[in-house]
Amino acid sequence: MSSSRELQYLEYTYRNNRPTTGLLNSIFMTTVNTAARSLVSVASTASTSELASRRWLASDQLSFASGLLTAVAENALVPVSAPSSSSTSSTALVKYSGSGNLSMMMADGVDAPSVSSLGRALCHVLALMNEIPVTSRKYHFTMGMAEKIMEENALSCNAELLDVNRTALASSFARTTARLQDSLKRSRTADETFGGLPLRLVSALPLGGYVASSVRGLTTAINTARSLADMAGNLLSQSKRRESALVRAGGSQENEVELAVEKLAEELLWMTEKLRRYGAIEEGIKRWSYASGLASLSLTAAPRVQGLMVKISALLIGELARDTTQVPGQVKFRLLANWLPLFCHARNGLAFPVLTGYERVEVERAIDKAISTLPALDQEILLTNWLQDFSVSASEWPDLTPAYDRWCHSIRQMAV
Repeated sequence: MSSSRELQYLEYTYRNNRPTTGLLNSIFMTTVNTAARSLVSVASTASTSELASRRWLASDQLSFASGLLTAVAENALVPVSAPSSSSTSSTALVKYSGSGNLSMMMADGVDAPSVSSLGRALCHVLALMNEIPVTSRKYHFTMGMAEKIMEENALSCNAELLDVNRTALASSFARTTARLQDSLKRSRTADETFGGLPLRLVSALPLGGYVASSVRGLTTAINTARSLADMAGNLLSQSKRRESALVRAGGSQENEVELAVEKLAEELLWMTEKLRRYGAIEEGIKRWSYASGLASLSLTAAPRVQGLMVKISALLIGELARDTTQVPGQVKFRLLANWLPLFCHARNGLAFPVLTGYERVEVERAIDKAISTLPALDQEILLTNWLQDFSVSASEWPDLTPAYDRWCHSIRQMAV
């Protein structure tokens, strides 16, 4: 019969073209072959009239439903080839083998790995650095992994791999800058007050650091006394005890925020050094010049965070003065206008200065050189703002008097 031959041909076709994609496909193909043989036996033993007049029993209906479901499942597993313009088809099924032959995988329709995949991996590692706490031992493991990838890319002397380092570092630098700004905003809201003013703002004033330290020490002593009183004799009321607990919890939360802020600032300094190492310092200068909000928040940041941002700004300004660094004049102006106030008002420390004497002199020379390349109007704005900040700050650095005198002399020359 024709129907019997068609079913036999279908069974032969499935048996000889069964895909070798694992145990699951083999089980389904065995089920399909069994169902096909059952249909062939039924069609060979019954005539067409008998099949038309016979009513299906419940078992027949269940058999038909199970066969239909099996066929649908098998069709979902077997890859369907899409016709091409030349009326030929090719399967995208990957045949994995122990040899791992790349050419065989490419022949089956799989794209070859590109340099962009390595860039995505490096971006992923750098993003993990922002998420992992610095107290975790996996933090240093992640940082070492990022350094290893970038160093091996640099040793390859391949232009595309060097671009991978630059692009990933620039993206991570921008992301970390934004996160540092958000963290500083959160820490600012949790800051203690003295006389209605935040302690960080008080400490920015002349001799304000001593006042802020005294207030913090006094607050800690009071909280400790309250805790001892609660433990000794329950001398305070229930409301006082609840208030003391809230004060201690708030102090702990503030310390965690400050640690997170310091961690992000250290990562920014690390990324800045890597940008300089791999020839992408111009990108760091551009992105740092746009961080006006972060520059404003840095004036009231903790001393250690201020010191790290002073180092970042000094490094970038030092590179800005190099002849090999090519950035527009607007970028130079924004960078100096945003970060010169931090140089004047930052608490650089007495026992452990942020910058050495030689480094301070070099930064002053770099600032002087960068200002001299700007138009006269831009020089006036920068030097006027510097004089305003320098005259009211307790710091003697940076001293831009030579640049100010040179600008005044150039204006006199124009009037003659």
